[in-house]
Amino acid sequence: MYYNTKPNRNDDLFNEIIEKLHPPQGGTHLYPGAKGQYWAPCPFHDDQQNRSLTLEPYKGLTLQEYCTNKKLPLDFLQSLQVYERKRNGIPQVYIPYFDKDGTEVGKRIRTSLNDSNQFIWSKGSKPTLYGLSWMDEPLHDCMRNGESINYIILVERESDAQTLWFYDIPSLGVPSATVWQPEWKEHLTGKMVYVWQEPGEGGKQLVDKIGQDFPEIMILSPTDGYKDISEYHTAGGNVQDYIKALMESATPYSKIVNDRYVEETSMITEKASPVFHSDVLDEVVKLCRRLGVVGEEGNIKLLYLALTSRITDKPVSIVVKAASSAGKSFILKQVLKLFPQPAYYEISSMSEKALFYLKEPLKYRFLIMYEEAGISSDFSNYIIRSLLSEGHIKHITVEQTESGMQDRVLEQEGPTGFITTTTKINLHPENETRLLSINVTDTPDQTRAVMCKIAKNSMGRKPILEVPESMIAYQSWLEKLGIKEVIIPYAEILADNTNSSAVRMRRDFSKLINLISVHAIIYQHQREKDEKGSIIATLEDYREIYYLSSDSINYAVESSVKPSIRQTVNAVRELLLEKNGGETDFSNESEQNQKWVDNTTLAKKLGLSTSATSRRVAEATSLGFLDNLESKNGKRKKIILGKAIPDDESVFPSPEELEKKWAALAKLHATVQRLPILSEDNDE
Repeated sequence: MYYNTKPNRNDDLFNEIIEKLHPPQGGTHLYPGAKGQYWAPCPFHDDQQNRSLTLEPYKGLTLQEYCTNKKLPLDFLQSLQVYERKRNGIPQVYIPYFDKDGTEVGKRIRTSLNDSNQFIWSKGSKPTLYGLSWMDEPLHDCMRNGESINYIILVERESDAQTLWFYDIPSLGVPSATVWQPEWKEHLTGKMVYVWQEPGEGGKQLVDKIGQDFPEIMILSPTDGYKDISEYHTAGGNVQDYIKALMESATPYSKIVNDRYVEETSMITEKASPVFHSDVLDEVVKLCRRLGVVGEEGNIKLLYLALTSRITDKPVSIVVKAASSAGKSFILKQVLKLFPQPAYYEISSMSEKALFYLKEPLKYRFLIMYEEAGISSDFSNYIIRSLLSEGHIKHITVEQTESGMQDRVLEQEGPTGFITTTTKINLHPENETRLLSINVTDTPDQTRAVMCKIAKNSMGRKPILEVPESMIAYQSWLEKLGIKEVIIPYAEILADNTNSSAVRMRRDFSKLINLISVHAIIYQHQREKDEKGSIIATLEDYREIYYLSSDSINYAVESSVKPSIRQTVNAVRELLLEKNGGETDFSNESEQNQKWVDNTTLAKKLGLSTSATSRRVAEATSLGFLDNLESKNGKRKKIILGKAIPDDESVFPSPEELEKKWAALAKLHATVQRLPILSEDNDE
């Protein structure tokens, strides 16, 4: 903890605080310490031994103190235009940043030598590489033995760059890993680039950030305990010889990445191996049960399959539909626990151009939107549709720069999957055809089962909070090491025997094929491979996907009707047929009295709440199976029957039908292959 004192203002207050504290027992000779720090036990704990609280009056930083600490001459730093300025009477060191043309683009202010918040940017600064204005001067393009030096060393922070410049070693400073920009690579064109990797996660982060945009870099990795070149210099080391030795032993970043990949994949394989020969989807359902999900087996499996499809070029996107409080988001969140965090990116809402500016990559990931209402506009909907269909989005805008208004291209690469939840019965038609709709069960039996689960939790039988490491590792294994190519030998027969009357089947059939492929990928350890190493899908893959997804697609193309809708329409019919089951109203169209049912009466008949019943009625009405005689909003519904409900008919062949047709085709091929080949001169 650093206490910021301002001259003639807070010194007395600081002294009062110190008087209220006391040093650890037996530690008075260290109070204050050699650096002027006051150590004391934490005032919030009954501990008189451990020095967990440190106070130090903030005195700022002078340029002379900076010079002394870094062991760099004052005139040398001044030649780099480093200067001191006081703010509220406290000295600070200002380090100007210039672009390649020598124009100042910002200042980084150093406030101390050891505070965690020792660096701040001045207002309006635009971070860039430190030292760009000297790129073409002798400082960066030195001559040794008549030969031009065509390399450069990237270091973190200004003081390390200043130290290397002091020894005529070409260098540029990177303010931090978090501010590195891909376009900075242009400044390094034509040079051998070395990057100093400091110990710890911070050093690795900087190297990886630069390496993603510049994989040809060479890594300097000191192993003698020195954090940076400034520290080595202040210790009295021979910097030029030291750098030469490090450059001779530098490691290509590509090798570091490869070694890391081998180590990582070996570890992932070991962790994931218990899942290889298991019934993965059954294990997923069991885990979700233990995580607190009641019922919804089909929805659990479909969500797991869809999220796994992120590793393919055609992810399957989903919308989870249900009334408020039905548990849509809860089910989704439990399934997400079975995936590594990089597999998806969660948001609650976004502005219409947010995806263009998003720093998070979305390639081979799922975008999770917990409520479809969080999509702010029609334009946002259009952007998401484009990302799903085209696999990328591109937006051109203009920005104010020092050279005036300049165009800027914003891009987000896919392929990207999308999952959202909604209380709406239908989304925008263009969205509906791109997403597979699944519905959460709304029956009284399901509600009672959920209530019983809550009751058990309150009795101490709470669900598990952690997912086995092997399940998450298996998803990482599929992504990094698993086979992604799948051959579906019966795909053509399936297409020939699928109803093609609805135009949207062009997209829905693609969803089915993609899900079959994903199912085969998940079970690839239990599938044969062809001569090219591709997975050969079996009829079992189709069987599982047929029972999981065909109903959703059948409902979408209206070749069959949801059981809940059929039940609701039948309940209306029964009430209208009962002697006292409905009410009578005059119909202007038929000039006759017409019986109708209100929502409350229908809810009692179904054993549902009025809100759940109203949702069913709205969906049945949108499909034309029910109608509402009341045209005024706010009035109770006057529900009557609409068009007749057709018999259920699947647009896809049953697994048994497909198996028979495939076997018949295989038999025909075998027969053709056995026929003798007649020569042209054979008269018969």
